[in-house]
Amino acid sequence: MMKRITSFLCLSAMAVLLFPSCDKEDDMANIQVSIKVVQSSEKAVPNDIPPLPEAKSATAKSFVPDKFLLNIKEIEFEFEKPYPGFTGPPNCECEKDGECEIEFEGPFLIDIASPEALTGLLLGSFPLPSAVYEEIELDIGPSRDRNNRLIAGRSIFISGTIDGKPIELWTNSKAELEIEFPGKRAVDLTQPNADMWIKINLRKIISNLEAMDFSSAADGNGNGIIEIGHDDQDGNNALSTALFNSFRGCFE
Repeated sequence: MMKRITSFLCLSAMAVLLFPSCDKEDDMANIQVSIKVVQSSEKAVPNDIPPLPEAKSATAKSFVPDKFLLNIKEIEFEFEKPYPGFTGPPNCECEKDGECEIEFEGPFLIDIASPEALTGLLLGSFPLPSAVYEEIELDIGPSRDRNNRLIAGRSIFISGTIDGKPIELWTNSKAELEIEFPGKRAVDLTQPNADMWIKINLRKIISNLEAMDFSSAADGNGNGIIEIGHDDQDGNNALSTALFNSFRGCFE
């Protein structure tokens, strides 16, 4: 089942550079879209997302990731039709009500635990119109790259330690991560250095993982690693279904 996780851009920490709308009707610009990890623990969680349950264990856990792979199958931008008659490129669709969306096929594989994620992971350069943008959607799904054993057939792969013990987590579930723009503001993408940044609060994700109840997880095959995945050999399959919950409230 497809999960839908919605976050909101904060006016105090905009993930997109906003400019006054330009007068030219048909301008498309190649915009670099990047993902950047922030370590701030302050993030407002949308009201429509329930808080994660507290961990059942009374012992506080410490999770330290060394790898956190996300396989983004597709990136979608939703915006209002910039002007009457706008059709956009072939990968753009506009409804009669003036709502448009433009999709870019991946995959885009990123590691948000890498040092490079702190300065920005470039997803690509995408032709986009100046318009009133409403939402960016990241479709997370299983990778078809059979040459990468960590992510092959998986949407997410995480490795690290929990309370000093090696652990690996993964899932093949699909999810739509929706990042909404605040208000109705025109974005002029023809201005110099007009780039888009999606911010991921890694500290919040780690905190959410630490709040999950892994007390029943075991190293069933005795290889020294606690493995939690949809097809793991340790008997922890059921625990992997909640993995996407760690993303709630973590995108800006």
